[in-house]
Amino acid sequence: MALVEEHPGLAPATRQVLSRLRWRIRGYVLLYGLAAILLTLGLAFWGSLLIDWLLEPTPAGRIAVLTIVGGACVYLLIRMILLRVFAPLSDRSMALLIERKYPDLDDGLLTAVELSGLPAGAAAHREMLAHTTETVQRRAALLDLDRLFNPTPLTRSIVTALLLAVSIVCFAAALPDMFGLWYRRTLLLAEESWPRHTLLLVEGFDEQGVKKVARGGDVPVMVKADTQKVVPRSVEIRYRTDDGARGRELMTREGVAVAGEDDYQLFAHTFGGVLTSRSFDVVGGDARVRGLRIEVVDSPTISQIELYCEYPAYTGIAPREITVSGAMRLPEGTRVTVRAAANKPLELVEVDFPVDSETFATDVLPMADFDDPTRFEFTIDSLDADKTLLFRLLDTDGITNRDPVRLALAATADEAPQVAVRTEGIGTAVTPQARIPLSGAVNDDYGVRSVWYEYAVGDAAPARRILFQHPSDDAADEPDGTRAPVELTIQEDQAFEVRGLELQPGQKLLLAVRSSDNYALAEKPNESSSERFLLDVVSADELRRMLEARELNLRRRFESIIDEVADTRDSLGRIDLLGSQPAADAAEPDAEGSDSGEILDGPRISSTELRRLRVERALQASRKNAGETLGVAHSFADIRAELDNNRIDSEELKERIQVGIADPLIRVGEEMFPEFDRLLGELRDQLDDDSQGRTTALAALRQSDAILAEMQKALAKMIELEDLSEVLALLREIIEDEVEIHRLTKEHQAQKALELLEGD
Repeated sequence: MALVEEHPGLAPATRQVLSRLRWRIRGYVLLYGLAAILLTLGLAFWGSLLIDWLLEPTPAGRIAVLTIVGGACVYLLIRMILLRVFAPLSDRSMALLIERKYPDLDDGLLTAVELSGLPAGAAAHREMLAHTTETVQRRAALLDLDRLFNPTPLTRSIVTALLLAVSIVCFAAALPDMFGLWYRRTLLLAEESWPRHTLLLVEGFDEQGVKKVARGGDVPVMVKADTQKVVPRSVEIRYRTDDGARGRELMTREGVAVAGEDDYQLFAHTFGGVLTSRSFDVVGGDARVRGLRIEVVDSPTISQIELYCEYPAYTGIAPREITVSGAMRLPEGTRVTVRAAANKPLELVEVDFPVDSETFATDVLPMADFDDPTRFEFTIDSLDADKTLLFRLLDTDGITNRDPVRLALAATADEAPQVAVRTEGIGTAVTPQARIPLSGAVNDDYGVRSVWYEYAVGDAAPARRILFQHPSDDAADEPDGTRAPVELTIQEDQAFEVRGLELQPGQKLLLAVRSSDNYALAEKPNESSSERFLLDVVSADELRRMLEARELNLRRRFESIIDEVADTRDSLGRIDLLGSQPAADAAEPDAEGSDSGEILDGPRISSTELRRLRVERALQASRKNAGETLGVAHSFADIRAELDNNRIDSEELKERIQVGIADPLIRVGEEMFPEFDRLLGELRDQLDDDSQGRTTALAALRQSDAILAEMQKALAKMIELEDLSEVLALLREIIEDEVEIHRLTKEHQAQKALELLEGD
C-alpha cells in the first residue's frame, strides 16, 4: 500500500487563491470586451451620423454601414470575449502568473501545483512536499491579487465608452428630432432627408429618381433652389455613364431670383445627344440630390405600315392589303384601314388628318382598345381627296417620337375613258350612201360602260347611235362572272352608216365616238369623246372628181419617184467594176454633176472611195424611194377604199386601182426595194474584191431594172386610169350639157306657149 500512496493535494486556501484569480481574469476580459464593443458602437453612431448628414447615402449604402458595424461588434464579441472568457486557465498558469508577480515565493507555489496529485515517493519526498505546501498556504493567504492586474486600460476603455454613451444620450435629449431622423434613416432605412440650409428640387424625374429619354436626344435638367433658404452660388452635376465615363458639369444659373418675389432660383444644364444611360447627383451648397438616373430608351416609331383597301364598287377590284412604300396612290372613294406596327409597346397614338382643305382634326387611339400594344389601326371611310396623316406615338416609357410619322395618301380621280379612233378608207367628203369605218379602241382603267356614235347634221341637235352598252348597272362582277371590258375595239362591221340619214349634197356631217365609264361617285359617269370628224356631203360625181384630182397629183409624185430611181440606177452603173479606169478618169463628174464639187473642188480621192461613195448614195436613195413608193401605193389603196365606202359602183375602176397600181407598188416597196438594199450592202463590203464586187453590182443593176419595169407598168395603169377618168369626165360633161339643153328647151317651149296664149 505504501508503494502506491499519493502525495497530498493542494491546500484549500491555495486552491481558493488560484480559483479567485481565474475568475478575476475572466471578469477583467469580459469587462474589457464589453467596453470595446460599447466604444465601437459609440464611434459608429457618431461616424454614421456624420456620414449620413454629409453624404445622405442611399438605403443600400446605409445597409453597408450597418453591416460593417455589426460585423465589427461580432468580431469583438468572439475575439475579445468568447474566445478569452471561456479559454481554459490551468492551475499551473495561475501559479506562474503569481510567481512572476511575487518572486519571494521561490517557485514554491509552482512546485506545489506541479507535485500535487503525483504518486507518493519516498518518505523524504513526502515530508518535503508537505513542508512546501504548508509554506505556500501560509504565504498565499497573504497575497494581494489586485497587484496582478493593470486597471488603466480597462478604466480607460470603460470611461471612454461611458463618455460616448453619455454624449449620445445628451445628443438625443438635446436634439431629439435629429436623433429620431438618424434612427429612422439608419436603422429603419427611411427615405427622409436631413434638413439643409439649401433646398434643391429637381423636376422631371419619377419617384425612383428615374427619367426615361429617347436615344440620341438632348436631355435638359432643371434644378430649383428655394429662395426662402440659402441659394448656392453654383450647382454642380456629377455623373457617371453606364459605359464607365465620369464627369462634372457646372449648371447654368438662369437669371437672378429675388427672395420674396421669386420662389426659386433656376439652374439648368443639358446633356446633349445622350446615347447611353447615366446616373448623377446634383450638389449645391450643403444640399445634395442623389440617385438621379437618365435611362436611354429607343424612341417609338412605326416599323411597318400596311393598308387594307376596300375599293369602290365601280373599280371592280377585290379588297386587298398592300405594303406602304412612299406616297400611296389609291382610287378615289377607297375605304382605307391603316394597319401599323410599332417598334415597342405604346400607350396611345394621336393621328392628325385633314377634314377638308382648311380644317384638321386629331383622333386619339388608346392602345387599350387593341389586343397588341405594338399594333394599331386607323380607318378612313372614304378617300375623297389627298390626305397626309401624321402619327404621334407615346410609348409605355412616356417617350414620344420627335418627328411625326407621315403617311401620304393620294386620291386618284377616275379618269374618263380614252377614245383613240380614226376614220379608215374615207376622206373629208362622203356621199349620202356612204359607210364610215372607224378603227381604234376605247380604254378605261375600270371598265367601259357604253360607247356610241354622236353625230349632227348641220346645225341640228346632236343625236346618238349606240355601239356598245354593258348590261349591268354597276361595276361589280355579274353573277355569271362578266364584267365591263377595260378595252373595247371598234370592229369593221360597226362602221357608221350615212345612208339612213337621208342626207343631201351640200350638207355637213359632224361625227364623233363617245364613251362613258362605270364611275359612280358623282351624279353621272365620266364621258369622253374622240376627235370630231367634219365631213362634207357630196354627190357621187363630185366625189369622183375629187378622187380624180388626187389621182393626178399622185401620178405626178410617182413620176418624180421613177426619175429618182432611174438616176440611182445610172449612178450605180457608172461604178468602175473592173478597177481599170485611171484615177484621173474616175475623177470626172457625173452627168448630173453630183460628184463634181467633191472631186474637182476638194482633195482628189481614189477610185475605191468614189465607188463606195456612189454605193452609199444609192443605198440612201433606195430607202427613200421605197418609203415614198409605199406612200403612193397606200394612197391609191385609200382611194379604192373610199370608192367602196362611198358605195360608188365602178368595179372596173376599183380593179384598175387595186390590182393594177396599189398591189404592185406595195410589192415593189416591201419586197423589191429591200432586196435591192441587201445587194447594195453586199456591194459596199465587196468593193475591194473586183470579182465578187462585179457580180454583186450586176445583180444590183438587174434588181434596179426590175424595179423600174414594175414602176413603169404601174405608171401606165395610172395613165390608163387618167384616160378613163378623162373619158368619164367628158361623158359627164355631155350628160350635163344634155340636161341643160333639155331644161332650156322646156323653158323655151313654155315661153312660146305663153306667148300664143297671150296672142289669142
